[in-house]
Amino acid sequence: AEQFGARSAAGNSTVEIAKVCDFAHPYYAKVYAALNTLLYDDELPAAEKIIHQLYKIGVDGLIIQDAGLLELDLPPIPLIASTQMDNSTAEKIKFLEDVGFSRAILARELTLEEIKQIRSKTNIELECFVHGALCVGASGRCLMSYAAGGRSGNRGQCAPARTDLVSEIAASRARDFPSRAGRLCEPQPARLAARPHTPARTQKWSMTSSSGFTCPER
Repeated sequence: AEQFGARSAAGNSTVEIAKVCDFAHPYYAKVYAALNTLLYDDELPAAEKIIHQLYKIGVDGLIIQDAGLLELDLPPIPLIASTQMDNSTAEKIKFLEDVGFSRAILARELTLEEIKQIRSKTNIELECFVHGALCVGASGRCLMSYAAGGRSGNRGQCAPARTDLVSEIAASRARDFPSRAGRLCEPQPARLAARPHTPARTQKWSMTSSSGFTCPER
């Protein structure tokens, strides 16, 4: 959205989003807007106004992080729980389902087995990342950027951790992780991480957006 997205420097105006809706909808493509940061109380009126504008121009769903938005006078727009809500357990997903969310975007660090367990215990639509920024932080719970430079990922200002900030720690822990010496905070290449799960990757998955896929029906 124009404000309050997880990429604060890459906001899109309501006018721009309306043009996207007008282009996409004739092709039966859906448009989702992200308003997925934590908000201060004095920002709630502005957020509520933006949400009503997004609903009016035809946005198909709203991706949010701050559950406080549920206390506002919202239009009947489908709500999608951002991965920034730390959607990592079946209990959390069931709660989101019960309070009215239509979809939950799962925490990026979940394994396929954990995703299967969540799917078996819930009915809400699930979406999961198949590739991201290769960030090593836990979804919605990482405070490294804020601690290191005062830029909070939960306010859309994340600055990825620099390797020099953790080099001393990595060196001291190399004896505990000899295979990761010098690369303690380096994500494993996606092609290697996915290799053990090749059979599972051949399941039928239905694409829902450029960033993720819904889990197959039970």
